[in-house]
Amino acid sequence: MPREPKAYLHDMRQAAALIAEFTAGLDFDAYAEDAMVSALARARVETYALPVKRQVKKRRRGYTHVSAKNQVTLPVEALLLPAATGIASVAAIHLVPVGLLLVPALVAVGSLAAASIAIERRVLARPSGPTAADRTALLGLVVLLAFGAFTGIAAAIPGALVEPPPTGVELPPSGLPLGGLALLAAFDGLLAGILGYRMAALQGPTLRGALAAALSYAAVIAIAAAALRAMGLPRLLGPALLTLVLYLWSAYRGVPRGIRRDARWIWEMILLGALGALVVLWNLVAQG
Repeated sequence: MPREPKAYLHDMRQAAALIAEFTAGLDFDAYAEDAMVSALARARVETYALPVKRQVKKRRRGYTHVSAKNQVTLPVEALLLPAATGIASVAAIHLVPVGLLLVPALVAVGSLAAASIAIERRVLARPSGPTAADRTALLGLVVLLAFGAFTGIAAAIPGALVEPPPTGVELPPSGLPLGGLALLAAFDGLLAGILGYRMAALQGPTLRGALAAALSYAAVIAIAAAALRAMGLPRLLGPALLTLVLYLWSAYRGVPRGIRRDARWIWEMILLGALGALVVLWNLVAQG
């Protein structure tokens, strides 16, 4: 049975005490001239230091030589949700003014990062695949991240986040230059593609299927981002409706073809789409 590390430390402490007793009252020259004292001191050091040295080498071999059988392979899709969390956090954190409000904002960012890692660890720990609760938790976090990221991206591009005119002042909706509109669509589409790949991979398709799903997410969100900005919807309404589009597309992509024909599911999708269209129409009428 291997000895405890504390036992080696106890032996070394006793050896040091004996060496101190042997060499009491001797300076270096006297110690070097006294062959008996120096031999006893070296013997004590070798007696207790060599076993420790052997144990250190043994432990190093145990840590460095890991068989391929014991290595854990982390799938790429498990890294996408934490990566998207980082993108959304960086995009949204600059909306918070410098001051005390940064403290709860940083706490929220840390909580989102911890939640994304916890969800991925839970999914990886299930040998039979993710459960319905895992999919629901991941979808909820994806929707939250998408809203924060879409808002932060729009705020980072000059003129992309529409500010309403002052009260009593009527101004036509401000347009966005073509370069800014392209950036908005590209960054929103890139984030949607990352999130779409993760949600598609959760369903267990092939690499080709997950990439196709990611491209469809990117294309739909890029087109929707450009269209919503062209309408000039004020402030957070554009990112909120863009998040609704992402949710509707994920609901469409994530449901088997048989369920898509179910009347209840179809009416739920129509209702959500109609609510989004009603909000858009209401704002367009309010703008004149």
